[in-house]
Amino acid sequence: AELYPAAPADCHKIVSWNVNGLNSCYGKGFPDYVGVEAPDVLALQETKIQEAKVDEWSTKMKDLGFEHQYWTCSGVRGESAKGYASTAVLTKTKPIKAFYGLIDSTMVDIAHEAMGEHNDEGRTITLEFGNYFLVNCYVPNSGQKLERLGWRETVWDAAMLVHLKTLEGKGKPVVFTGDLNVAHTAKDLANDKTNYNKTAGFCQKEIDGFQKYLNAGFLDTYRELYPDQEAYTYYGFRFNAYAKNLGWRIDYFLVSQQMKGRIADSLIRKSVYGSTDHCPIVLHLKKE
Repeated sequence: AELYPAAPADCHKIVSWNVNGLNSCYGKGFPDYVGVEAPDVLALQETKIQEAKVDEWSTKMKDLGFEHQYWTCSGVRGESAKGYASTAVLTKTKPIKAFYGLIDSTMVDIAHEAMGEHNDEGRTITLEFGNYFLVNCYVPNSGQKLERLGWRETVWDAAMLVHLKTLEGKGKPVVFTGDLNVAHTAKDLANDKTNYNKTAGFCQKEIDGFQKYLNAGFLDTYRELYPDQEAYTYYGFRFNAYAKNLGWRIDYFLVSQQMKGRIADSLIRKSVYGSTDHCPIVLHLKKE
């Protein structure tokens, strides 16, 4: 418990975590960690949960104190397929409204045909709270052979930026979190030279897509507080990467410029590793 202290009394605690299969992660310490961390909001990516299992998981999450739950499940691989992608947001405070995906007639008109099946993979949930929007996202990987790199640049990243700016236009700032599948700078991965423009997650088109968020006024909360720190959120299970500290920082909390004064801390729980290949990230956000 001493490793994961409560947020200051004047702060909300938001946790974001790619669990790489909730069923597996849950059996490897998920409830213990969440119980000790005790976040107000828990954003999960890559749950791999199908619709038929949501009620079962809802009960488990209520036992951890999350009365309000929002699940989105991939629908592109058939009812009989194993889970794929999918996200969830669990919260102790009821939001005003929930939106799923990047297509919503009340938000912004982005052609569904352009997004294709990737908008059906259960990757994005947006919750509206009293004084901010929370966007939880599992950004598509550009692929082992970079086959989706161009699509990622021209369609996905562009659509997400429009989504975020449209939310801001509704009069509330935005917290954008999740596995964004990009290391922004050389400080954000261990082997930058060998991966640059060769490996998904550190190609210039992906880097440029992330930079456009910052150019549009969003702040990388971790870099705001720790500009020179080399710290990672993802370690592959192969080649003893975690022990050798050969990781990537691809999980983020980005916030609207107007929330700069509310960033109390942005943390990486490096010690919470092994139940998934990602470490949880934590945002302490000052209440208004």
